[in-house]
Amino acid sequence: MSRKRRLSKECRKRQEKIPNGSSEDRQLRLSNIRERTVGESMAKQQRPSNLESNRLSSKLQGERSQISEHSERKRQYMRELYQRFKATETQVQRERRLEKQRVYSARHRAAETPEQRERRLEQARVYTLRVRTTETVEQRERRLECERVGKRRMRGTETPEKRERKLERRRVRDRRIRETETPQQRERRLERDRSWKAENRAAEQHQSRLERERARQAENNAAETEEQRERRLESLGARRSKSRAAETEEQRKDRLENRRALTARKENAIKNKEDVVPDDPTVVIKEEPIEFDPEQLKVKNVKKDVGDTVLVGPTVIVKEEPITFGPEPSADIVIKDEFVVCSEDDTESFADVLPFTKPTSHVTLSVACLGSGRKSCSDQ
Repeated sequence: MSRKRRLSKECRKRQEKIPNGSSEDRQLRLSNIRERTVGESMAKQQRPSNLESNRLSSKLQGERSQISEHSERKRQYMRELYQRFKATETQVQRERRLEKQRVYSARHRAAETPEQRERRLEQARVYTLRVRTTETVEQRERRLECERVGKRRMRGTETPEKRERKLERRRVRDRRIRETETPQQRERRLERDRSWKAENRAAEQHQSRLERERARQAENNAAETEEQRERRLESLGARRSKSRAAETEEQRKDRLENRRALTARKENAIKNKEDVVPDDPTVVIKEEPIEFDPEQLKVKNVKKDVGDTVLVGPTVIVKEEPITFGPEPSADIVIKDEFVVCSEDDTESFADVLPFTKPTSHVTLSVACLGSGRKSCSDQ
């Protein structure tokens, strides 16, 4: 059927549905119907088929995927370029870059609204969580070391007002975390706190920590009144009773084991303290003659620099009675046939040479160096 006949047929169908009226109204309605019919027919012809629509949709989707891949490659390239730049930058460049970042962040944070700030903090929390769940052990150690260095540097330059603001932010953050965390998150947080405290306790010097605690406790005890002392002891007893009533059998065994270990450490410390060598022990040397040929110990025409060691014949090692340091013997006397040149005068010739006495202990004995024109020299 031709297009003209089809349009005429549709017009006749619609004309039959039009009620009777004046001839002008009828003609106007017919012209409107004809225009609308022609427009619908043209639009139907211009509308693409399903196959064409699917082809255009797939083409558009392919272009979008290409744009997404290109954007991802560009972001990856920029990240690698940034990491390469940070790895090769100098200290001056790094300080300048960090200063620019601080200025940029401060300017934007001062101008942002509360909604923008909350959105930024939420994005930072999500990013931090994603990074910490996917990082390796080496990356975690490097991050913690950088955080420790940054915190030490910040603590060295911060003012009391900045420190108070930092502590207030930390308290608010901890309170918000504890109000919204699940039981599993709470258990993980407590486990992290326990491991962190254990690491810190193992890292610090045990003796200095105990001394600080004793000094602080003595200061507090000296400053408190009798009523405060009674309240402290009562509170300590109540807290200890409550803790022991709530502990499990494994916790009780651990507590008793820790107490036994602490008692053993104290006993060993007392025992080691009794065995410590005093600062100025009495050295008991049994005097007996040393048999050697004096002719072998004479030096003729020796040319040496100051500080050189001069060997004077065969090695003479005489083991006498052990030097007594308290209850048990600890070392023997060892005499070697060598001495250290003390000055320019000692390099010419010596009438008599007294070898150095070198005990194999931490006790320093006086040493005499006899030469031409010199009666003695300091210990070498």
